Amino acid sequence: MIEPSPFPAPALALDSDSSGQDPGAPPAPNDVALLDDYSRVVSDVVERVGPSVVRVDVRKQGRSAGSGSGVIIASDGLALTNSHVVQGSRTVNLITLEGRELQARVLGDDPDTDLALLRVEADVKLALGQFTIAQAADYLARTVPMDRQTAEAEAAGFSTAPGLAIAYEVGKLQIERMLAERRLQQGDQFKVQEFDDYVWNNGNVPLSLQRWELLGLNDDIKRTDELAK
Repeated sequence: MIEPSPFPAPALALDSDSSGQDPGAPPAPNDVALLDDYSRVVSDVVERVGPSVVRVDVRKQGRSAGSGSGVIIASDGLALTNSHVVQGSRTVNLITLEGRELQARVLGDDPDTDLALLRVEADVKLALGQFTIAQAADYLARTVPMDRQTAEAEAAGFSTAPGLAIAYEVGKLQIERMLAERRLQQGDQFKVQEFDDYVWNNGNVPLSLQRWELLGLNDDIKRTDELAK
């Protein structure tokens, strides 16, 4: 027979943050508000930086050899990824958020820091006269890969508009940054249609000036002035 203990059973105290709330009970109103704020912050960050993130696909001997992620860091087509992603390759494919595919050359690869520097290739070489249209089409057909007819059409488009692929990505990033900033300014009053109408109706105006007029932000203009000095 077990003798009863002469000592009282210990009382289990709840954490001070629990406020006596039973396990499994719905979160307190303050917790819900904090979660909402956190979700909004995460969503805003994704909207701001998401467009600059690319998937990096590596191919060797015509076969997929792996993939990773990278980020576009400059308007002249420079991008960063990890050294272990490129695996010693000289060229890789970059796929943007909307599915556009760009070919990039590995400019630098440092396994010690696990960083690799990339640069969009075909349109740059066409602009510099280092590729003929036929050579660019060969390059696109081999590295994307794509059929010859599509490759020739892409190469011809790049040749008539030097920097087209890079300019397209930069413009898209600028517009999506402006959209995210406008949404932050207006909150629940933000309407995508109104934003789209504004950008459409001012299509010939530089985006830095549109941003100044629409958002009241002229830091891009100031930065340009500083670079011109």
